[in-house]
Amino acid sequence: MVEDEHRLWSTVEQHSFGSIVCMDDAGRPNSTLVPFFCRDGRLWMHLASADPQATLLADGRPVLCQFLGPHAYVSPSWYLEPGDVPTWNFVQVTVAGRMRSLEETETRWLIEETVREHEDRRPVPAAVAQMTATIDELIGGIRAFEVLVHSIDGRFKLSQNRSDEDRRAVIEELSAGNEAQRHVAELMLEQWKPSGASRAPRRSPGGRGATGRPIVTDAPATITAYRDGPLLVRGPVRIEDQDGNEILVERRTVALCRCGKSHLRPLCDGTHKLTRFRAPSGLEGGGASIATQPGGPVPG
Repeated sequence: MVEDEHRLWSTVEQHSFGSIVCMDDAGRPNSTLVPFFCRDGRLWMHLASADPQATLLADGRPVLCQFLGPHAYVSPSWYLEPGDVPTWNFVQVTVAGRMRSLEETETRWLIEETVREHEDRRPVPAAVAQMTATIDELIGGIRAFEVLVHSIDGRFKLSQNRSDEDRRAVIEELSAGNEAQRHVAELMLEQWKPSGASRAPRRSPGGRGATGRPIVTDAPATITAYRDGPLLVRGPVRIEDQDGNEILVERRTVALCRCGKSHLRPLCDGTHKLTRFRAPSGLEGGGASIATQPGGPVPG
């Protein structure tokens, strides 16, 4: 759970179209998607008077307000070791409280501030003053409330349980995706603190992601030999057979078989774990480097 309230309220502000959830008198859950407005740790919302939930909210019963931030599917094919399952990375904020009904003056203020909140983000915002007559006509059909906040908490599930290598691979894959996927990659990169000598993916000096910030870009191609595992290839590479035919792999991180038992050779399928394949990450025999000559490699 995330306890940084500034970060949580910032998420609510950025993703302010959320669900208001409460129970009716028979114990049945009711939910409506509504626009929220927040300021200085306070939260307001409005909905149509004809909405059945409007009457329920008016008596001050407990509510949950749910806000969904950036989210993206994570394929297990992006991980170092095959055989895992997919998951979903996401940001979610939940606000719990009770409702206070607003008077007409407060309702008008809320509607105008909600409009300004969104219009001010536009290159050419529409003036609220030009909407006064229409607001006068519609305000009678609107119920507005303040959420008297009891608690706010959230989850930022961003592959924190994965290894540095897996997190790097997920970031690289999501950075090449659509706007929502790039946004998740940015959040992962912001909160990632690689362990030891592991390095985080680089940001591009020119490319921009969903929020206008630099996004992850390709680093030079690298090949990493994993102890008792495959060769992991990262970066822009072309894999060919001996006749020059390309082996198409729709991934930015590719695992190559090192045990010789894979049914997808030259790609790894995880069989090395079943056969208990053993090999060091470095050179056999403990050498630090090799020199090459026309006849082949010679121990250095």
